[in-house]
Amino acid sequence: KMEGPALMKAWAQTEFGGVEKLQILEIPKPTPGPRDLLVSVKATGVNPVDGKKRIGRKGGVLDKPMVVGWDAAGVVAAVGPDVSLFSVGDEVYFAGAIQRPGANAEFVCVDERIVGRKPKSLTFLQAAGEPLTTLTAWEGIVEGMGAPVPTGDSDEPNKNKVLLVIAGAGGVGSIAIQLGKKVLKFGKVIATATREETIEYCKRLGADKTISHAKDYKEEFKRIGVAGADYVMDCVDIDSNFTSVEKIINPFGAICAITYSVDAPPLDTSVLFGRRIKFVHEMMFSRALFDVEQEKQGAILNHFADLIDKGLIVHRAENVFDWAQLPQAQELQDSGRAKGKIVLEVKF
Repeated sequence: KMEGPALMKAWAQTEFGGVEKLQILEIPKPTPGPRDLLVSVKATGVNPVDGKKRIGRKGGVLDKPMVVGWDAAGVVAAVGPDVSLFSVGDEVYFAGAIQRPGANAEFVCVDERIVGRKPKSLTFLQAAGEPLTTLTAWEGIVEGMGAPVPTGDSDEPNKNKVLLVIAGAGGVGSIAIQLGKKVLKFGKVIATATREETIEYCKRLGADKTISHAKDYKEEFKRIGVAGADYVMDCVDIDSNFTSVEKIINPFGAICAITYSVDAPPLDTSVLFGRRIKFVHEMMFSRALFDVEQEKQGAILNHFADLIDKGLIVHRAENVFDWAQLPQAQELQDSGRAKGKIVLEVKF
């Protein structure tokens, strides 16, 4: 008799909505395309994009079960015919592509060009929390805003510069602080944090000073004795704080936006014109979405694997949930109060 397609288990949903829509289903196991790796997923990380995709823009019923989860670590189980960078058995970590199924499943397919080797010094669980936010921070600060990368130990091109990281204790913020301080060697890294535990966390990661996100930035900069910021990595909806950011950015500085609120009003960026301020966008999924130099993401992830294995960058897997608690893990992410990253070990 004819055999049906091979199946796998996944946390999936058949309609848009809250975490109550998530259920464990059996769905077809994916088949790798020419440059795809089929990865046996060992652990996944949670990000704000999970909630946005889960809720959907208009709600309603999906035409087929949807799997979210764009942060994962696992083992290569099979490779497509044109794969040249990895082999079966390799341990890898990656964020994946937003237009393809996510990784909250037994298996996922991912283009080899956006995959990195898993840091040897991390467990699968720890590694799963890194890719999406690491790519976002590097692309935003280095590629987008153009902060120079030191070429050697004695090279410090950013020693007189100030980096402000907004929402320093969050997923992107907690890697942006480390990248700014330990890799790009900014003279001053300032983070916004309001709770005692998040202030402490930001300082532990390398922030020189913290300011309150709830207060006026200009007043807060006065309080800590800093004139202004040269680079701003804004990890909250840019439309929620653009007017505050605009007041503390130095002439010839740069602002990076990584998210907008759902019904964001248009921003008037003309206030940046006279000071020649660069305003850039970072969307980590753009390379895969538009197929532009996807291999750059694999290179960034390999670079960070080296930095982590050298002890320069520390993992941020602060919130560990059991696999059965994926809905609760997404709820914590949706609340915006998570410190560091949320990770889960895959166990169906």
